[in-house]
Amino acid sequence: MLLALVLFLGATGVVMRTEKQSESRQLKEAFLLLTDRLIELGLHQIDCPSFYDDDPYEFRACFGLKNTPENFISTLDKSLLSVATRTVGWQQDYGSWGAFYRLAKNRHIRFGISLTAKEIDPELEKHLPLRDFYAFGRITVVETED
Repeated sequence: MLLALVLFLGATGVVMRTEKQSESRQLKEAFLLLTDRLIELGLHQIDCPSFYDDDPYEFRACFGLKNTPENFISTLDKSLLSVATRTVGWQQDYGSWGAFYRLAKNRHIRFGISLTAKEIDPELEKHLPLRDFYAFGRITVVETED
């Protein structure tokens, strides 16, 4: 009986690990799809500023934008709505624009995008990878339970 319990628990652990690996793979694939889409729209992937070093999110990327956020949002939103549902629309808070989405093919994968004109933030102005860009963009992709 004890052997059966040990085998059952071992098999359950393997199944759970396999499911987690599958979820992680799906999250990574979604992240790559979304970052590729942003690059196709004209954003340029850059190193994130150091103040994001403690950010707990594994799947995040930073971008430079040669346009103003206000002029880019409608193009970006239109492109994202072909693969996702907007859960919180574009809002401006202290000069940064942000919106949240849920991936259409996997409702457990959510992502947020923010766009900020670098002139608004002295830390962004000092960030060398942004020297040739007007604005800073960031995407964070996460997986949720709901």
